[in-house]
Amino acid sequence: MLGEWVLYRINEPQKLKDVARVQDRFEFQFCQVAHVLHTEEPYRMAFFKDLISASGCDNHREHKRMNWDQAEQYLESQRAENKVIPPTGFLHHEARCGSTLVTNILASNPRAIAYSEPPAVVNAGGKVCRDCPREIRVRLLQLAVGLMGLSAKHDYVFFKLMPSNMLEADLFKEAFPTTPYIWIHRDPVGVMMSQLKVERPPDHNAFNDQSLPGMPMLQAGARHRGGKRGGLPAPPSKGGNVGGLPPCLRRLKEVDDSLGIALKSKEEMPSREEYCAEYLAVTSRAAVEAMATDPLGMPVAYEQEPDLATHVIDFLLPMFFGVQLDEDARQRAVVVSRSYSKGSRFRRVEDGGSYAGDVAKKRDAAWPNLVAEAGEHTRGVYERLVAMEREKVVALRQLSAGRGWLGQPR
Repeated sequence: MLGEWVLYRINEPQKLKDVARVQDRFEFQFCQVAHVLHTEEPYRMAFFKDLISASGCDNHREHKRMNWDQAEQYLESQRAENKVIPPTGFLHHEARCGSTLVTNILASNPRAIAYSEPPAVVNAGGKVCRDCPREIRVRLLQLAVGLMGLSAKHDYVFFKLMPSNMLEADLFKEAFPTTPYIWIHRDPVGVMMSQLKVERPPDHNAFNDQSLPGMPMLQAGARHRGGKRGGLPAPPSKGGNVGGLPPCLRRLKEVDDSLGIALKSKEEMPSREEYCAEYLAVTSRAAVEAMATDPLGMPVAYEQEPDLATHVIDFLLPMFFGVQLDEDARQRAVVVSRSYSKGSRFRRVEDGGSYAGDVAKKRDAAWPNLVAEAGEHTRGVYERLVAMEREKVVALRQLSAGRGWLGQPR
C-alpha cells in the first residue's frame, strides 16, 4: 500500500544555522506515503497532514533524513529509474473558494497525485530560505517539487498551494517555466463571509478581536487584565500560518504595506473587514500581474456554469492541464465532487454537486461594512480576473480539445 519515499518536510535545525554553505542549513525528511488511500477517498483527507497521518508518517521512526547533497543524489537516482513526475499543475487560490473540491477531483484519478498544501513545497516557495541567493531558492523549490513527485505508478502530480504563494509566482515560474497554474477565486463578499463568519462590534479590529485566538498581529503575552490588549502589532512574518485564524487575517507584509500599518496608531488599525478585503486584493492583484501575459496562467472563478466541479472535469482537466480521463476516472471524479470534506466529518452534497445556492446565501447574510470594504478594495480586481478568464477560455476553446493551452498532449 505504501509508495515511494517522498519528501515530507524541510527542516532548518538550529545546529546547522552557522554552516558555511547555505544549502547545508536544510534537512530533508522523507516518509513512504499511501497515495492509494487518497485516491480511494480524497474527501476524507482534505489536507496533506491527513494523508501523512493515514500513511503512518506521524511515527518518526518511519522517516529518513538527508542533507542537501544526499537529497539531490536521491532525486537523480529516481529520475534515472523514470520515477520522477514533472509537475502537471500548481493550484493557487483564495481560501474558501473551492480549492479543496478541485484538489479532491484531481486526486480521484488513479493516475494522478494531488497534494493539498504540503509544507515542503509551500514553504520552499515562500518563507523558507527567503534570505538565500535567488539560484538557491529556485533550486530548493525544484528539489521540493521533484522529491514529492516520486512514483512509478502515476503520470500526473498537482500541488495545491497557500494563498500567500501567489505572491511568489515569479519564483514558481522561474523554477517551472512550462507548468500551467491556476488562481481559484470567488466573489469577494462570498469569500469574506466564508472566512469572517459573523459581524463583530466596531471596536473589534483586525488587531484586537479577542474572539479570534492567536492573532499574529500581537506580541505574545500582550493581553492585560480586563481582557484588553496593549502595544502595537508585532512585525509580520511573511506568509505566516496560524491555526484557527481566518486566512485573510493572517499577517502579510504586502498587506501591511498597502494599508500603511506602520504609520497607524492603535486607534487607527483596520477593521477585520478592511484587512481581509485588502488581503484578497493584494493576492488577487498578484494573480493578475502573473497571468495577464502568460498563457500558462488561468484564473478560475468559483462561480461557474453549471458548477465548479463540472468546469474542472469537462474543461480544465482536458483542455488546460491536458489530462484525459477515461470513463471510469470521470465517474470517480463526479462521485468525489459530491462530497464535502471540511469539518470533523465529510458529508455528501445533497443537491448532486451543485454549489450555486451558496453564493446567494452568503450575499444575503453579509453585513453592510463587509459589503462596503469588499467593494472598495476587491471589486475591481475581481472583475478583472473574471474578464481575463473569459478571454483565456475563449482562446483555449479554439484549440483542439484535450491538447492543453500550448497544444501539447500529455
